[in-house]
Amino acid sequence: MDAQTAPKTIAYIHTHPIPEDALTDVIWRRGYAPQNAINGLPTTCHALCIVLSDNPSDQTALESLVNSAKEQGIAFLTYIPQPPCSPFNSAAERVKKHKLQAPALQELYELAQPFKTQEEFVSTLFKDLLALEYTPSWEADQPNRQLLHHPETERLPIAPTPYIAHPYILTKTFVGRREELQLLHQWADSNDPMMIVDGIGGLGKSALTWEWFTQYAQKDINALAGVIWWSFYESNATIGHLIYQALRYMRQHTEEEIHSMSFKHRQAALIEGLRKQPYLLVLDGIERIMVAYHRLDAPQLRDEQVSTGETISEQERMRQFTDPRHGEFLKDLLACTPSKILISTRLKPKDLEDKDNSLLQGVRYIALNHLSPDDAMELLHIQGVKEDSASMRSLLKKLDYHGLLMGTVAGHFRHVEDVSGTLAALEETLDWQHESGPERRIRWLEYIMQQLPDKAKQLLCQLAAFRYPVHHEGIRALNPDAPKPPHPIRPPDESWLEELRNDLENADDDADREEILEDIEYEEQELTEAYAEYAQYKNELREHYTSDEYAQAQTTFHKTLCELESRGLLQWDRPANRYDLHPVIRGYAYEQLDPNIRESTFEKIRDHFERLPPKKEEDIQDLSDLRRRLEIYHALIGAGQYDDASYFYGHQLADPLYQRLSAYHAIIEVLTPLFVNGLDAPPALSSESQQSYRITSLANAVSMVGRNDDARKMRALSIKMDLEARNASSLSISLVNYSLSLQSDDQLEAAWRCMELARRYAEFGSSHSRLSALMFQAMYASGLGRWKIVDENIELFESLNRTSPRAIIETRMALVQAKSYIARDLPTEEALDRAMKLAQEHHYSSGICRNYNTRAGYLFAQGKIDEAKEAIKEAITMAKKMGSINIILYLAFLAEIHIKEGAIEEAERLLQEAAGLDERYTTFFTSSALLAFAKGEREKGIQFLDKAYKEAWAEGEPYSWVNDLKDVRTFYKEHDVPEPTLPAYDPTKRHELPVEAALLEWLEELESEAD
Repeated sequence: MDAQTAPKTIAYIHTHPIPEDALTDVIWRRGYAPQNAINGLPTTCHALCIVLSDNPSDQTALESLVNSAKEQGIAFLTYIPQPPCSPFNSAAERVKKHKLQAPALQELYELAQPFKTQEEFVSTLFKDLLALEYTPSWEADQPNRQLLHHPETERLPIAPTPYIAHPYILTKTFVGRREELQLLHQWADSNDPMMIVDGIGGLGKSALTWEWFTQYAQKDINALAGVIWWSFYESNATIGHLIYQALRYMRQHTEEEIHSMSFKHRQAALIEGLRKQPYLLVLDGIERIMVAYHRLDAPQLRDEQVSTGETISEQERMRQFTDPRHGEFLKDLLACTPSKILISTRLKPKDLEDKDNSLLQGVRYIALNHLSPDDAMELLHIQGVKEDSASMRSLLKKLDYHGLLMGTVAGHFRHVEDVSGTLAALEETLDWQHESGPERRIRWLEYIMQQLPDKAKQLLCQLAAFRYPVHHEGIRALNPDAPKPPHPIRPPDESWLEELRNDLENADDDADREEILEDIEYEEQELTEAYAEYAQYKNELREHYTSDEYAQAQTTFHKTLCELESRGLLQWDRPANRYDLHPVIRGYAYEQLDPNIRESTFEKIRDHFERLPPKKEEDIQDLSDLRRRLEIYHALIGAGQYDDASYFYGHQLADPLYQRLSAYHAIIEVLTPLFVNGLDAPPALSSESQQSYRITSLANAVSMVGRNDDARKMRALSIKMDLEARNASSLSISLVNYSLSLQSDDQLEAAWRCMELARRYAEFGSSHSRLSALMFQAMYASGLGRWKIVDENIELFESLNRTSPRAIIETRMALVQAKSYIARDLPTEEALDRAMKLAQEHHYSSGICRNYNTRAGYLFAQGKIDEAKEAIKEAITMAKKMGSINIILYLAFLAEIHIKEGAIEEAERLLQEAAGLDERYTTFFTSSALLAFAKGEREKGIQFLDKAYKEAWAEGEPYSWVNDLKDVRTFYKEHDVPEPTLPAYDPTKRHELPVEAALLEWLEELESEAD
């Protein structure tokens, strides 16, 4: 826990035979930390809670404690059991009965609040804790301090004290796993740096690694300099944050030094630190940063719902990391001896395998299976279920001795009086003969959900709608019995008044001063009224949160949470006051969320996240920095509020996702839920303009990941919709995008015709549509070698952009200009530098990536091989992270560089990786041809060259990719191979554009009206 936000301590003395956890759990639930004061008061203490006994045995010790608390000015919360028929109802009678001599104790017993039942005690304690320290800011604002974990501000322990970034709370009881623990002991004693524990959800991977981490690690590995536990099940537990925090923990660099380092330098610094001294690094749940789990609903997926791919190449891609730097980081960790790396995962990382799919040297592996029958039974016994009948063992066997489900079995039977009778009834209720293991697990979860009280079942399903662990203040809104609080009012803002007073001091003449004084007088009157209103609000808020009704609602809610926890369905991290569900439980419970309360549930979740402080735009470095915005969007989608979700996307997510991060897969995941009728129909939005915007946004993203067929269909749909709406600006954009799809399909004449229409329509649209059409036409013209149009468009673009600058379009046009200079052998470096500077200034990831690729080609042509290699590697890293299909071009080009250097094996590996994605790019075919020639496979090389020629030829000149054709022809000459003869361009084979006649008709109307 962040030391800066650690909860205040409530000391307690518990002398009455009610369960101690009945007292401490209420203290935890209210956000305090309980500490037993039997040996004296803690150093810092917010209050002293005493549950008095009916017959205090050690009055001297109690008196000393009370006097000490009084001297420190500590508040008292005192309670005493009151039997229903007790004659000692008054405070005076209590003092007399207990023969209390000390004044301090007499006062204590006089002030003690009587209670008759445990539930009454809990309710009273809730109310007193609410009244103990109450301000509007405490209830409304302060709890937000822990709702989103910010490790960069956390005070870390000093090594070798373990740094547990995200404590594991999903299992309290550990049994068995002797063989697996022995394998971990052996690994700890070996020279192998890495161990992977792999298995499906719920088997106990995290429990096993946590057990070894907490009980054995520092015994098994001598002289550890430090140990770190990091869980990727947290919302912001990225590799970047891990590296940052690990460096802070190791304390080999100052905070300022770490903060100023780039990702690459931090990674290198961590690797160096792990090599210097032996550390243990545990990475729990690393599958969460793999491609298979790169989706919004990943926390709510069951194992069988996760796509692991159909083909071998797809399966391997699913086991790759979404950011390729993470795979490289894991490989680097293999060279960090003497340090040790322990990984738990549901998917074996592809990056830790060689080309034969064998684990790399230095990696050990445990494939985790179910518990043994005896261990499963022992787990039940430890958790209070003593039944050891054949029927019970039969039930456990049908559940495959699944670790998580064993806990739910124990939790269920703890609430059953007739265990044998219930087991017999289960045999009839659950007919599992013809069901698979996953089906039986689902049937069991369905059964135990049915046994829950209605309120508990509803709350569990609502909690599952939260995608990550959540603080108590986050779930408080889900309390169905809580009275509605007063409408919030913020404290009055005096900043404008301060500004006026400053203006008064600087005023030059009397007339100005008189006018400002009038404004000040008016503002002071407004503030007086605002403060009065705010004071009234604070009183109302205090009355609300200290009312009997609210305390009773909290008591009932507390009872429901306790029941879910005791049944093994909910886990509670008491010190952090956070709640979590195991992914298996979360996945099933989420599916059972009642449609009648679904909308209200997600509205409450949205309200919760909207109260959190927003992340500054300049601080957004990866998807985890968008968590607050993504959670709000997810809540809007969950509530079925698609219009609001679309507007929110446009204002809060579009720019960071597309421009700053260029996270195409994330964009697809975010926007696809709006298309409830499929991608070939408009999204479920009431506004036609919003429909067009979202079709364009999604089509652009699916196009960038290589799904051009989907993109083309969506873009055709947007053309029809924009034409019907008579929206020239949107129509121009849609035509530009449709032209891009035609270009990808090598239908170049139709693409040019479409681009010409876009240019003409843009004249009747916004400045944005004009600039876009100019830039994209210039880009296309450059590919066709139509330099006059390129230069004209650039000149016109620059004149328009002075008055209506557009960041991304300006960046892309600068790169178009640089590429046209390269193609024409004009001075290029200055243009390339300008394009890169613009991309970096505008934080345009895709533009930076494209610039690296263009720069690499330019440097390669100049003979600067090493610099070209570094540039294209940067492009590959970024393209992989973005999910861009352009990765194929970059891999192929890097392969070409390796071929020139004679590194044939590495070139072959790169081309195999590219081939697994797509095989229809000219650069891929030319590199494959060069590889074949280098290996002496001339016929194969000619075949690849012919494929490259065909791709570049397209429909035949003048509708060919001129620059690609020029490069391919060079290779034909170098290898003394004649060029193939392909059909010339045939103007009669004309591809029709969507609603082309209607497009021309409206365009002619617009142009005639303009004339």
